[in-house]
Amino acid sequence: MPQPRVFERWFNALPTIDPETLHKEDQNCVICLLSYSSPSPASLQQNENPASENPIRLPCGHVIGQECLRKWLSPAPAGGNSNKCPLCRHHLFDAWPSNLAISADELMQRLPRYRHIPDPATHEADHAAPAVDPRDLELYRAFATQFVRYNDRGRTDRAVPPDLLERVQERLRQQRQRNGETAHGFSRLRETEERTRAVPPHDPEGIQERSRRQRQRNEELAQRLVLIRNEHRLLEIRERRRAIAREQAELERQHAELEDQNRALRGRLGHHDEPRRDTAGSGQIDLGLSGLRERLNEVDYERWRHRNLGQRHHRGR
Repeated sequence: MPQPRVFERWFNALPTIDPETLHKEDQNCVICLLSYSSPSPASLQQNENPASENPIRLPCGHVIGQECLRKWLSPAPAGGNSNKCPLCRHHLFDAWPSNLAISADELMQRLPRYRHIPDPATHEADHAAPAVDPRDLELYRAFATQFVRYNDRGRTDRAVPPDLLERVQERLRQQRQRNGETAHGFSRLRETEERTRAVPPHDPEGIQERSRRQRQRNEELAQRLVLIRNEHRLLEIRERRRAIAREQAELERQHAELEDQNRALRGRLGHHDEPRRDTAGSGQIDLGLSGLRERLNEVDYERWRHRNLGQRHHRGR
């Protein structure tokens, strides 16, 4: 990863996005989950005038809040010491080195400047700790680590305390505690990183293709729904037609019985008025049969109309 000044130039060159141009589901920072019109958590923690969280677009295409992104990418201990996008894990720049690679002679020239670091158990260390920059302590630890490795190869320097590495590590721990750096501070960032580890990069063509297929499926479902409704109505019409046919058969049976009774009465009585009365009853039955025939014709028309409607939908598919 570049040095801090180079990192600042790179970070400040990232494009700022107008929140109004983002989709509704993208108008919240993926790290702090606040909308881009809300004050950033960093400005609230530093007791500054609350500033809105500006959305920044990374080279991979993802948009993240400016302050949360700075906290995520900044080197330890002030930041998350990451060089990847929190969403797609795309590498943005070279990683921050954990140790400084310098020559042994250069190391021996620099170490005397850091020999004055006091023992953490002394009163002097308590007063001196706040004045030590955490990044300097990282350098001290790297120097001391390389000094130990250097001495392991056979060279010694009695001017450097043998427990320098332990002192630096303890001082670094104390400094981080004073700065409020805990594992909980970045737990939400790490959880977001784990949840979004498998999220693919921005793929507009894939999104368009999925949208097209979804619209096609919706149209097919709508056509199937229309056909199901038509089939349901046809079933109702068939059931009504069967019921009317049963009524017609019953009326025809009654009509036949009345005709038989009429003929029997004519043969036995020989009167003129009685057949007329029986004929009037038969006329009422004939009228009922005519009404049934009209209802059957209406049902046949409805059935024909729905059959044609279903054929049109099948041809449309």
